[in-house]
Formats: sequence, structure tokens, C-alpha cells
Amino acid sequence: MVDRLFVSITADNFVSKGPDRPVFSDCKRAEFIASIRYCDHVIVNNTPTAEYMIKTLRPDVYFKGADYSDSSDVRLRAEQAMVESSGGRMVLTDDGIFDSTTRIAKLVMSKNAQRGD
Repeated sequence: MVDRLFVSITADNFVSKGPDRPVFSDCKRAEFIASIRYCDHVIVNNTPTAEYMIKTLRPDVYFKGADYSDSSDVRLRAEQAMVESSGGRMVLTDDGIFDSTTRIAKLVMSKNAQRGD
């Protein structure tokens, strides 16, 4: 769908998913994403929303993950409006959600089950 893929990573100080989060630093997350061959550029976003990235990059296509399928999120609507105002379009992926919390929880539960905890 695109000629170049830019991926923004939320800076650690703007991740608000609970204590001891994010599990992986923004540097490590960016390093991992950069290792994916389809990714051309990784940017650590040091703002609370994606609006600055959208305004700066003016993407033709702006992707959001399946975890954003609830369109009632005010920030999502603002991002979509900003993308569309510059002639772009927003695409919600239909793939599964791959977050570190779920994966780590499954790993911990599996180890606890093996130990009989």
C-alpha cells in the first residue's frame, strides 16, 4: 500500500499503561521495529499524540492497529481528521493485537502452571 513505511514509537514518558510500563524501552522497541525489513524509518515520538508526526510527515496512508477499531477514541478521530485534511486516508489493520503485556502475561502464566503455582 506504500512506497516507504515510517513507524513511530511512543516515547517511554508518554506510555501510560500502568506501573513498570513500558516493559521495553523506546530505544529497544525502535530497534526491534527497525529490524523488520518492510520498515524504512523508525521515529521515537516525543509528544503525547501522533498529531505532530502526522502534521510533519503528511502521510498518504496512516495505519492504526486493530486495538484502535473502537472509533469513539477522541484522539483517533483527531488523527484521522488531520490525515484526511492533507489528502491522506487512515487504514485500520485487521490483524491481531501484538502487545508485550499479553505476551509476557502468557509466558508468566505458562511458567507458573509448569511449577504448579
